Amino acid sequence: MLSMNRALYFIIICFGLISASASEVNQTGAAKWANIMPLEKVLKQETDISYLKCRDSIKLDLKPFPVASSVDSTWSDPRIPEAFILSIPNGNVYSKNGLVFVGQNLVKELLWRWSYLRSSSFDLNTLKEPEFLAGKTVVLAQEGAANYYHWMVEVLPKLAFLEENHIEYDQIYTPFSSPFMRQTLELFGVDRKKVVEALPGRHIKAQELIALSAPAFSCYTPEWICRYLRNKLISKAKDVISSQIFSKKVFISRKKASYRRVINEDEVFALLQKQGFKRYFLEELSILEQVFLFHNAEVIIAPHGAGLVNLIFAEPHTKIVELFQEHEDDTYWYLSQIRGIDHRCVKTTEFKKNGGYTDTHIPLEIIENIIN
Repeated sequence: MLSMNRALYFIIICFGLISASASEVNQTGAAKWANIMPLEKVLKQETDISYLKCRDSIKLDLKPFPVASSVDSTWSDPRIPEAFILSIPNGNVYSKNGLVFVGQNLVKELLWRWSYLRSSSFDLNTLKEPEFLAGKTVVLAQEGAANYYHWMVEVLPKLAFLEENHIEYDQIYTPFSSPFMRQTLELFGVDRKKVVEALPGRHIKAQELIALSAPAFSCYTPEWICRYLRNKLISKAKDVISSQIFSKKVFISRKKASYRRVINEDEVFALLQKQGFKRYFLEELSILEQVFLFHNAEVIIAPHGAGLVNLIFAEPHTKIVELFQEHEDDTYWYLSQIRGIDHRCVKTTEFKKNGGYTDTHIPLEIIENIIN
């Protein structure tokens, strides 16, 4: 079972504000609440919706997180549900989070694992009048998509469902604000002219709405997603990037991150530099450069952060040392197991409840021990 610590972290980082409870607002008589309905019930009530199975449920067999603060702070049942595609006539999608409505209902199985709506409610009166889109519109937006990790393993692989089932579309409703979103969509062959940008408050009614379920859950990435992303991006990276550009000994910086920086990073890197390491700022690299950097590396030392999703592109012989500060997160420990990577977890401070934003010192003796 996931700890409350991590659940709060995902809710806070991705959404910020949570609406008042239904009981509080209903007393005023002003709100009209959307229901969260299980898919099975939706399909019984809405017989014109078609369901297409894409993947069986996947049970992952993984070793437990070695530096977990408690049994309850790490997952105990790594299971990914059956994946599917829904075709919804006159379906509605709302906001940058890609909330899919069937009538006045939200489909439970289409909500993000960490959706704020699982602990809150949605007032239908806040919806603007929808824009109508003729033809077929695919929903690629979801909550959490602004984070590079969630985008790479939970959003982009939905395109595989379309490819495998030969589904064509007229529009694709997707966030498009970040460089990594624009670059990856282009690399995956998405036509810019078909993009309808998912924006806060935007409301679309589609003649036919194509809704895709989650191919992965946060913290767990099945092997097929790694294979899919590697097949899409590694060969493209090799075509345009020279191996001479990047060192095989890599230190990932968090200097330009907005939180969880290493206060004495320069001192830490000075020790690693003597061992032949080079420092890289992932914010300054294109997607293909990041892919090649990790694919080419033999040793990677990095503070915990979303950029480590690029371990998908590393080879099994790669060694990774992940430096943990106050935030406890086992995501990349599990990802390395899927990829067969030699992964070492090193705590540099004690984990804190609801931690994850504080800049911290890394004791230099920890780095010296790693080197030794």
